[in-house]
Amino acid sequence: METNTLVYYFDKDQIPTSDPEHYQYRKRIPLDEHGMVRGDVVYERKRKDSWKNVTSTPYTKKEIWAHLSTDAGPNSVRAFRLLAKESDWDSNSETVTAQPDGKFLSILTISNPGKKLYSSKNYYKSGMLREEMKLVDSTQFFTRWHDNGQLHSVTEVNKTVGLRIREVYDRSGKKALEEGNGWAVLIATPINHRNVYEQGKVVNTQKTGRWTGKFADSTLVYEEFYEEGILTKGITHVGDQRVEYANEFMIPAKFPGPDSREMQRFMGQNIRYPIEAHRNNITGRVLITFLINPDGSSSDFQVEFSADKRLEAEALRVAKLMNGKWQPAMFKGRAIQSRYSMPVGFNVESSGLNVMGFGVKN
Repeated sequence: METNTLVYYFDKDQIPTSDPEHYQYRKRIPLDEHGMVRGDVVYERKRKDSWKNVTSTPYTKKEIWAHLSTDAGPNSVRAFRLLAKESDWDSNSETVTAQPDGKFLSILTISNPGKKLYSSKNYYKSGMLREEMKLVDSTQFFTRWHDNGQLHSVTEVNKTVGLRIREVYDRSGKKALEEGNGWAVLIATPINHRNVYEQGKVVNTQKTGRWTGKFADSTLVYEEFYEEGILTKGITHVGDQRVEYANEFMIPAKFPGPDSREMQRFMGQNIRYPIEAHRNNITGRVLITFLINPDGSSSDFQVEFSADKRLEAEALRVAKLMNGKWQPAMFKGRAIQSRYSMPVGFNVESSGLNVMGFGVKN
């Protein structure tokens, strides 16, 4: 049976690169004939003219239902999630979501978490690459494609300086911008798994004047007004309602309270260190992710990392007690569904635990 290997290359700072002259590290992912991960992921370092093994990470495979964004709304498809991660909490990881026939749906790579550097790829159901994102420091670099494989856009986002639109093309390959100026139609962030397309004037790579976001059927979703790339006013349209907003970026879901300590207090009051784990001096962390829905309820709980099954069960039990208590994520003035990541740390010495919520995954 013929097999393949997917290879990613990195420079001396472990930043992804396609320039052979800068290759210093590489990651090799063995694939079967369907493109599914079939073995451990191997990390290597270049030594003169040869590659030397540095480490390898085991992988796990789990069947799931993946929720895809389409013009008509969410489309759930059967898929497999393959996770390659070392036992060390802060280690590199690779999460691949693929359909049973091997077509990729997404690839998420976290490399050297201390540097907050990672990349992701999202695919159309057909298997065509839809979007690639690389995060370096606090800037996200996006490259998007039309469903026919034609390059759509090259942009970058930094919450301090906003969006920069570098290149835009239509489905035929016609260029929309000249030296960062022109009229652009962009594939925007989906709202509740329904595709949104926004358009407006671009001046010096920045949004200028009135921009609109619409569903594929031309339903107006929002209007935004910009001055030199800075949002001055946004108006979201929900039925007959018009709601103004001032933040163009997503506001993450949160547990009610003035700060994160409120969630820590809730967990501290409700969690119970498993007796057997305590007796055997079992410590460590559990990472749970779950959906927070627009009504504040939570669902689809997943254990992404667990130091021990007994710790995992208790962390899950208490996380589910928070159902209905969340303030949902807000985007463009409306509540949306989002995936929340919550690590729970158990420490026998203090007979207590550490709880910290971080980040939101779309």
